[in-house]
Amino acid sequence: MLTLRQRIFSIIGISAGLLVAIVLGILYLSSSDEVTPQNNFDETPVVDSNNPQIIIVPQNDELVAKPQGSAEEIYVKNLSRLFVERMYTYSNQNNNGHIAELLVLATPGMQQWAETQGLEQSSNYTGLVTEVLGAEISSFNAELGEAVVAIEVQQKVLNENENGTLDETTTQKSADVNLKKMEGVWLVDGVWWQQ
Repeated sequence: MLTLRQRIFSIIGISAGLLVAIVLGILYLSSSDEVTPQNNFDETPVVDSNNPQIIIVPQNDELVAKPQGSAEEIYVKNLSRLFVERMYTYSNQNNNGHIAELLVLATPGMQQWAETQGLEQSSNYTGLVTEVLGAEISSFNAELGEAVVAIEVQQKVLNENENGTLDETTTQKSADVNLKKMEGVWLVDGVWWQQ
């Protein structure tokens, strides 16, 4: 038996799907003009001098910019973004799946800490959505296998009221993500929120 919330979401989802199908059908049937594709591609390839196997073909006057830093620095920055967004995006109705998914990206000490951060499950919805707005490497030492990435995030806190509506509060925060390289693999060793 579906809960009231699940029935409502199912009805809304089916209705939205039917509406989209009807609109697309009308657009398809009413478009009798034949569209000729335009090819505005500049077929001049750009070769990355650091890695000649990578060839970039710019499209539609887009500027193609190579990310700053070495491949390892870019990986560390992206790992930090991924970890923070996933660790701090959760609800009290997901059986703490956000924690279980991230354990492979963390050092043993961070794994122990993360496992203590589980939420008590509840029928009244509470959730947090975290989006990383920017990330910058504060320090990086490949020889020692240590890095710190400074990140800026926007967080939306969602709480269900007694009448079933959601209250939303949005804040911005900063954090430092510490990473260590263990057995050749970069892992998150800590997330330190700034006050």
